[in-house]
Amino acid sequence: MTSERELPAAPEVLEDLQSAAPCRRPSFEWEFFLLVILVGAMYLPWLGMLPMRGEESRRTHVAVEMAQTGDYVVPRQQRIPFLSRPPIQNWLIGMVGWLRGDWDVMAARLPSVAAVLLTTFLIYGYSRTFLTRAASLTAALAFASMAQVLELGRSGETDMLFTLFVSGSLLVWHMGRARSWKPAWTWTVAYLFVAFGMLTKGPQGPIFFALCVGAYLLWTRRLRDAFTWAHLQGIGLFLLIVSAWQVPYVLRAGWETTKSFYGVEVAARFDDARWAKVAEHLVVFPLELFASLLPWGILLLVFLRADFRRAIGSAQDHVVFLLLCVAVTVPTCWFPPLGRPRYFMPMYPCFAVLIGLVIERCWSKPPSVSPKWAWPAFGWAGVFLMVLSAAVMLVAGVLDRSDSPSGLPLGWAAVWAVMSFGLAALVAVSCAGRAPAVTGAMSIALFLGMIFAGPVTSLQYRASNRTTGPAVARLKETLPPKANLVSLSVVDHLFTYYYRDPIPVITWPPSPGQAPGNFTYFCFSVDLVKPEQVTFPHEILATIVCDRNAIEPPIRRVYVGRRSSERPRTASPAVE
Repeated sequence: MTSERELPAAPEVLEDLQSAAPCRRPSFEWEFFLLVILVGAMYLPWLGMLPMRGEESRRTHVAVEMAQTGDYVVPRQQRIPFLSRPPIQNWLIGMVGWLRGDWDVMAARLPSVAAVLLTTFLIYGYSRTFLTRAASLTAALAFASMAQVLELGRSGETDMLFTLFVSGSLLVWHMGRARSWKPAWTWTVAYLFVAFGMLTKGPQGPIFFALCVGAYLLWTRRLRDAFTWAHLQGIGLFLLIVSAWQVPYVLRAGWETTKSFYGVEVAARFDDARWAKVAEHLVVFPLELFASLLPWGILLLVFLRADFRRAIGSAQDHVVFLLLCVAVTVPTCWFPPLGRPRYFMPMYPCFAVLIGLVIERCWSKPPSVSPKWAWPAFGWAGVFLMVLSAAVMLVAGVLDRSDSPSGLPLGWAAVWAVMSFGLAALVAVSCAGRAPAVTGAMSIALFLGMIFAGPVTSLQYRASNRTTGPAVARLKETLPPKANLVSLSVVDHLFTYYYRDPIPVITWPPSPGQAPGNFTYFCFSVDLVKPEQVTFPHEILATIVCDRNAIEPPIRRVYVGRRSSERPRTASPAVE
């Protein structure tokens, strides 16, 4: 990579950038309202349609246990410290659940949707330091409509909150420098985001910030900026915020638990370090990452053109910063054999801003210094796929004979098809130059969000396991009103979420010569305790399936039983 002095910029491009009028000072523009409308339209419809999936029930039940015990410091699962995540997501879920009056799927997912919206604000605000309003808006919408963002932004997982805080720390820090904020203010606000990232997923947030900022200061020969009182002030704020939670945590959970807390998550990514697995991961991870950025990631290929790189011009400092952020952090997710693209999501906003730069150059003049062909090709490909998807939905609606709400009856299929045709028409007239180019970009983003919220969610609903909640409800009806249910080892979190009442844990199997304990009703997960290990007389009352999807045979199962004086009986369960 060359320095700014070595990278020539065509005068025409610089003139066009000046006419683009980047916003060097903070200002509020109407595009923020448009982002609220578009992101809401993409993420809120049918947000509560799917049942609890994946880790959503674990995150939510930790919040439930906090409310039950009044301990908001130590995240717990069945009163046992949960050694995986700091509590900021649990706090947010708990707060939303308290406002809603129930810790349901909406309480679990609304914090993620809010994180998507706030991240689009950050991307737009950062992009406006060197891009036009239209390109900045497109960069924000490109992030919101990336494949993996659409998936995880509608779920109660930790990834979107972590993305907001980590990307926020980086973009706010560099935006402060670009807009000539006071150094103390720049470092302080950035470290505020770093602290929240630490309280969301642990030390990965501070590590990402240190790597990115350190690499940038080293590359630009400004490393002395790291040794200032302003930076020390930011570090002090970070330590103050983190210590406000960490010190009480150590006092309540103990030092050994605290050490395990920070070691479990990192060690898990190296559980399978076989050479074959490592080699496979090194090849597959870049492809998975590219797929996660679709469809907008295709536009990043324009960076391979030498004429485009020469035309970067005054945006070079931003490009250098964003590319360094990606380059120094990708090994932390690429090299561990169990690393996943979702672990790299905090860098997706960097990709989104780079995509905004490509799009601005495609829309700029003259075409001789910008890859003007890239946007029409991208747009017309979108038109083709939108029309094709509309036709597929119509055919699916005609062939669908089920009355299930998860299906795609002809009426709904027609609605989706009409909307798709309409958005495709907007993209077409935009690509033909008869409407502003940003109209096509907004239409593509809205189409992607609409498809994911509608047909994709409908297909997920059909595949989902929807039996756990009703089965647990029937189980509670069959148990005595004051039945004290215990679990042999920790039980599946989907079961504990729906059961809601406290379920004490008994270590199983007991030590040699130790009595099983004084209890009548018990439960256990078959992946942790084998049925043959339950040696005392009992009968099975229910088998609760806890898989994400409806599969045969089920894998994640919880057995609920009652002790008896007879021999163990494992006949057909009473509740399924």
